[in-house]
Amino acid sequence: MESMRILRLNKAEDKVITSLDLGGNQISGSVSGVSSLSVCLVLKSVDLSRNWMEFNGGLKPIGISLQVFDLSYNQIFGSELVLWIVFDGCGELMEFNFPATTSWRRP
Repeated sequence: MESMRILRLNKAEDKVITSLDLGGNQISGSVSGVSSLSVCLVLKSVDLSRNWMEFNGGLKPIGISLQVFDLSYNQIFGSELVLWIVFDGCGELMEFNFPATTSWRRP
C-alpha cells in the first residue's frame, strides 16, 4: 500500500478495529501490504475496492483471519491471489470480492 502515507495504529483501542473501509482512496502498491494490518487482532472485514492495488505473487502470509475481503476493481489478475487468501490466513473467510465483478461466498 505504497501510496498510503500514514495509518498509525498505536493505541490499544486502535487494535480492536473490526472493520476497515479504504475503498476508493487511490491506494496503489501491492496487496501484500494488507499483512501489516495483523496488529488489528479482531479485524474481520477489509474493503480495499476501487483502488490501484496490484498482486505480484511471492507474498508473505496475511496473518489476519478475515471474514470479508473486498479487492474488487483493482489492477489484480491471476488465480494465485485466491490461493494466497484462502491458504495463508483467511480460514474464516465468508465473502471475497476480487477483480472486476467476480465474487465468492462460502456456501
